[in-house]
Amino acid sequence: MDLEVYALRQQPFRAIYIVVELLITVFIRLPYWLILYIPRHRRPRVSWPYSRCIAVEILRTLMFVGPIAARAGPISTKPDHRSIPDIPGVKALWIDPTPDLLFGDVNEWADAGNIPYVRLPGYWYDRHGDDTPIGTAPHKGEKVLYMIKGGAFVGLSAHPDYTFGPMFRRLVGSHPLIRRGFSVEYRLTTGPPLEHEHPFPTALMDVLAGYAYLTDHVGFAPEDIVVEGDSSGGNLAIALVRYLIENGTEKNHLPGVPGGLILVSPWVDLGDSHDDHPECSQRMCLSSDYLPGYGSPMMVWARKHYCSVVGYPEATNSNRYISPASIDHDMEHVSFKGFPRTLIVYGDAEVLHDQVVTLRDRMVDDLGGEWVRHHVVKDGIHAILVMPWFNFECKAAFEAIDVWLKETWIGKESRDVSEKGYGC
Repeated sequence: MDLEVYALRQQPFRAIYIVVELLITVFIRLPYWLILYIPRHRRPRVSWPYSRCIAVEILRTLMFVGPIAARAGPISTKPDHRSIPDIPGVKALWIDPTPDLLFGDVNEWADAGNIPYVRLPGYWYDRHGDDTPIGTAPHKGEKVLYMIKGGAFVGLSAHPDYTFGPMFRRLVGSHPLIRRGFSVEYRLTTGPPLEHEHPFPTALMDVLAGYAYLTDHVGFAPEDIVVEGDSSGGNLAIALVRYLIENGTEKNHLPGVPGGLILVSPWVDLGDSHDDHPECSQRMCLSSDYLPGYGSPMMVWARKHYCSVVGYPEATNSNRYISPASIDHDMEHVSFKGFPRTLIVYGDAEVLHDQVVTLRDRMVDDLGGEWVRHHVVKDGIHAILVMPWFNFECKAAFEAIDVWLKETWIGKESRDVSEKGYGC
């Protein structure tokens, strides 16, 4: 499988391949899609408008884990942990590593993988109309969002000018007590034919450093922080909270558990335990979601090298940090006791649907239905909050987040979000 991934990454083969594939997409694939989806009954979801069907097909073809990128590498380049681009208006700084905060299993895995400690870029997001200086101590009662971007552990960036920027800015405006948000540029996993770098628990170590920056350097109390994570970022958000709970002793001096958790389409089963029947979402939603199947070259490559230190494929079916929603018979005990109030946002047309439902049910079993809320986007795809062409659905999801934040911090009696029409 490694020989397939990035096999055409060298020039001039890369340029030739990308040009040919783009021409095929424009002159063959696109006309086919334009004809195919004219009848409503042929669309992945009959509720979808015509343009949405075309947009999903284009995204599936061109995205960083799609078929073209699997051969030639990502079509476009993005910032990563190695530098902070000099772009006007971007509030960024270097975050120091936190080797003194690593304990238990995660510390053993980091030692086994010889994971280095490095400084990382961190990006601040201001609420619209605000201009808070970097690192300003919080005002009394101020809350902050700690936002962890997705990207299958191998792609995308936390930089404000890229994929997650618009979504992060909108999230920061979701509650009157939130004036800003913060995101860390954690290290991305790579593997052959590239250099093998940054397997688990590298990203978790980086996310921990970003969280410690907010508590120990900026001065936010943990209960005033809401951690938000998308897709693989949702996986890391859960892993961060789990780590703080399992290792939080007076001796260790770890920050406390955050005040809330927002999970958007979290990737919580990196194994195949939810792919064992013909009607599972991993199979039924391949035509409606832009994510490739687990057996695609890039998804196998990402999972294999992310889990290389703890063992692939064993850890994908048994490790509580990597696959907290796994239903494999080898899965170790997973507890969510001690987790903060949680909101889970996901679509019923995404390939991860079944595993997200398993996560939701496990959290509800441990914490109760009032502590764990969910918002299901009907006919929604993966990580829908970064998809502006799902206009109505995105608006409803952001409104559900706004309601949940008010309930979490104002302390009023929880109201059923479904009364607002948000599908909770």
